[in-house]
Amino acid sequence: MKNLSWLPPDLRQRLKTIVPKVYQESVFSSFSLERPTTLRTNTLKTTTEDLQKTFKMGGINVQRYRPLPDAYTLIGKTTIRQLTSLDIYQKGYFYVQSLSSMLPPLFLEPQPGQEILDMTASPGSKTTQMAAIMKDTGSITALESNQVRVYKLLANLKIQGVENTKVVRTDARFFWRDHREKYDKVLLDAPCSGEGRIRFSDPSTYTHWSVKEVKRMHFLQRSLIFSALNCLRPGGLLVYSTCTLAPEENEAVIDFALTKFAGRLEIEDPPLTLPNFCPALRSFAGVEFNRSVQKAVRIYSDEKFEGFFICRIRKLG
Repeated sequence: MKNLSWLPPDLRQRLKTIVPKVYQESVFSSFSLERPTTLRTNTLKTTTEDLQKTFKMGGINVQRYRPLPDAYTLIGKTTIRQLTSLDIYQKGYFYVQSLSSMLPPLFLEPQPGQEILDMTASPGSKTTQMAAIMKDTGSITALESNQVRVYKLLANLKIQGVENTKVVRTDARFFWRDHREKYDKVLLDAPCSGEGRIRFSDPSTYTHWSVKEVKRMHFLQRSLIFSALNCLRPGGLLVYSTCTLAPEENEAVIDFALTKFAGRLEIEDPPLTLPNFCPALRSFAGVEFNRSVQKAVRIYSDEKFEGFFICRIRKLG
């Protein structure tokens, strides 16, 4: 077992409680690893095959990560700085994005022509991915409350050549009041405590952590999922995701939604499977969750993936 003395004591103890013993060695070892850089083809501007040829011509070594469409892993000695200095990066032919981050849009399965709501959109990794899947048709409404992050989102949309997205600066918790049952699908990649992104080399990924912060995020996420479900049309699909391992921010939030919208929601199985997908927790700290919550997916941090939680929720018609 790796030495975790550098972690805040409360976080260290919690992780040993949350993470099943069979995954602890992998998870705790991953905190000290530098994951390979991964990226996604922007299919609005090129094809995955043509991008690979362009990389090869430029002496950039990449390897397809075939379980996910249009995903690559950077291999060899090329640095992230060299990668982002390329002309094709500046022109938006690809987007640097973690493998875990690519999953929520794939769970949502946006279709050309649909109306999509992206609840907390900046910096736009998932927004631009959905626009590419939709072939830049239909519409995406991308919400962001922070003006600086709005600018970042707008810049990425422009670079990636996305035209089907409208950016709205607003507090997503209250967006439902004027947009009831308007959207075919909603993506809520919620702000969280980030326990799935812990890295020893980056103290900012863990020094801010506290139990108080986890609780604050829990109540913020409850407000966001309430708004998201009210924005969703009957028969529509919501994907809820976080990059934390905290059950309070994952299973407990889904359990809250199932109680709040009793009889109106159904948790669906994931539309794809990977070997590192694990079922959600059945209980935590003496609290039992609704049995259907176990259909949600937990991804425990490893050498390729950040820790993540993803759940598909159907709003019944």
